[in-house]
Amino acid sequence: MPYPTLPRTLSTPRTRLVRPGTALAEHVLQALLDSYALHQPFLAWAKPDWTLDEVRESLQASANEFLDPAAEKRYFVLQPDSDVVLGCIGLQPSNGEYEVGYWASQASSGQGLMRWSVCWMRSTHRCG
Repeated sequence: MPYPTLPRTLSTPRTRLVRPGTALAEHVLQALLDSYALHQPFLAWAKPDWTLDEVRESLQASANEFLDPAAEKRYFVLQPDSDVVLGCIGLQPSNGEYEVGYWASQASSGQGLMRWSVCWMRSTHRCG
């Protein structure tokens, strides 16, 4: 079963979702470092000492994986008119649909922005 086509970017009334790219590295790094205490209890990959080079490598790998039909697709959730990272939504292909996972930055946690973005993406683009 083919997977639904995913947009390059998606703007909602409250957020902007973009595919991974190394231009986001500084903003992703800041979100990860600021959010370590929040993420550490439940995200195995969380660590307190990410480097800019590590984040760039991760973003480049994510950008490359976006082109692989079987690999996870990641969208970074930004403030509408900036590159401030609010979190990340991961879409894992599974049986013609996508399983969804996400993380929110400490600064945006508890505001419903990730849930809003996932619901908006699903209703607008029927991605799973």
